[in-house]
Amino acid sequence: PSLAGPAAVEIQCFASLPAVTRAEVVVPGWPDMTAKYPFSTAITAGHAIFVSGFPGVDMHAGKLVEGGVEAETKQSLANIREVLLAAGSDESHIVNCAVYLKDIADFAAVNGAYRAFFGKPFPARVAMQVGALAGGASVEIQCSAVLPEAGPPKQIVVPGWPDMSGKLPFSSGIAANGFLFASGLAGFDMQTMKLVPGGVQNQTRKTLESLQEVVRAGGASMDDVVACAVYLQDMKDFAAMNEVYKTFFTKPAPARVATQVAGLIAGASVEIQCTVAIEVFPPMDGSQVVIV
Repeated sequence: PSLAGPAAVEIQCFASLPAVTRAEVVVPGWPDMTAKYPFSTAITAGHAIFVSGFPGVDMHAGKLVEGGVEAETKQSLANIREVLLAAGSDESHIVNCAVYLKDIADFAAVNGAYRAFFGKPFPARVAMQVGALAGGASVEIQCSAVLPEAGPPKQIVVPGWPDMSGKLPFSSGIAANGFLFASGLAGFDMQTMKLVPGGVQNQTRKTLESLQEVVRAGGASMDDVVACAVYLQDMKDFAAMNEVYKTFFTKPAPARVATQVAGLIAGASVEIQCTVAIEVFPPMDGSQVVIV
């Protein structure tokens, strides 16, 4: 895994405008980790809940659970549930998750535990293999959610696309709290579910065409995209990806992060995930978010 240029670290942040109430979520019975680790378990901003990434650590024992990646996935999601309950919400209000795997070969095992945790509609999602996880974990999961006051998350269904939820536990997109959260997509033909030929540029084009269909199904356009994350199999493809990427956006382009990861699903060269500002729901305090 690597970053653009000679960088050793890259950081992406979300912020709220000053008028939005920002609060820490404290889980009863959990140890205070802030003296050792500089992060909160979660932060609420208006109706939005930003949950930290959790590995499969028993938060009361402070140890990684035994039993392999499936047990770790169950514990990670149980931790996220406890955080959301402490915030006044639950897993039915999760809108978006990122799954980081130590080994992409564990993808199916993770999906089994992940599917059992969620009811439909599944949250939007991105999943990838990374170079390493803290504490020797096999999986870490980070989610965003909304408070019940924001209303139930709405699944975005793209006309003509096959229903993938029977095979893969994620929605193409979820609308909630003034945003559309599009899942990470790779350069697959959505009818044949095969990667398009022609390398990273063709895959980037197909990925963004698919994301455009999700955005339009949510009642928005690519001009409404506010943030994207680009995951590359090889950072050498950065310039080639950019040549195609820039043709899909007018100025001002969305905020963005781009990294090389250790592995993508099905050998894809690129995967892109986007967040979109929409008007499906009336604007609420939680929509007043700044993405850097």
